[in-house]
Amino acid sequence: MRKDLLDDLEDYFSVTISELDQHYEVISFLAISPAQGIHTLDYYLDEDITEVTMLNSQEDALYYFINQLSSAKETYISPTPVHSKVNRTYLYRLEQPVNVKYSVSCGLGIVRERFKQRNYFLYSINPSYRNEPERVEELIPDFLRLKLYCQLVNGHMQIDKRLRKQWRENKQLLISFLFANHEEVIAELEDIFK
Repeated sequence: MRKDLLDDLEDYFSVTISELDQHYEVISFLAISPAQGIHTLDYYLDEDITEVTMLNSQEDALYYFINQLSSAKETYISPTPVHSKVNRTYLYRLEQPVNVKYSVSCGLGIVRERFKQRNYFLYSINPSYRNEPERVEELIPDFLRLKLYCQLVNGHMQIDKRLRKQWRENKQLLISFLFANHEEVIAELEDIFK
């Protein structure tokens, strides 16, 4: 049997935006620079920020990151957005390790439960839902983002053959799901899929 990277999807469910605000905390961040656009925070700090976001509250992590940035750079740090244009958003739990750089690059934010800080979920930074519950076809863009994320985390260790085929046949569609670090992510995927 062929293994698909979405076999690593343990669970997904929808929550209202108010439930999200009340029970979850966004722990993924991005950096915005008028000169360079939107990038992951790893790009500006030149370090893996995953450990910091896992150990600290959102406020503590934000304070840490602000202090790490050079004052000469005109860069703003923000938690990844949760769009209020939709009433609900979907949360996804994967068997994959959490990687902030790859999640944000693929258009996925990370939240953790406020009271069970070891439970992490991904969500779409730019959802395209119509607020109609249980319409699975609306989740296709999220599933493609999740597959890209899983492929980047797995690298060469496990290659999703269906995703590689899609990359070769319709690369521009998959690239359109990327949110940050486009050139770096495209180069990594090209190397993985060669």
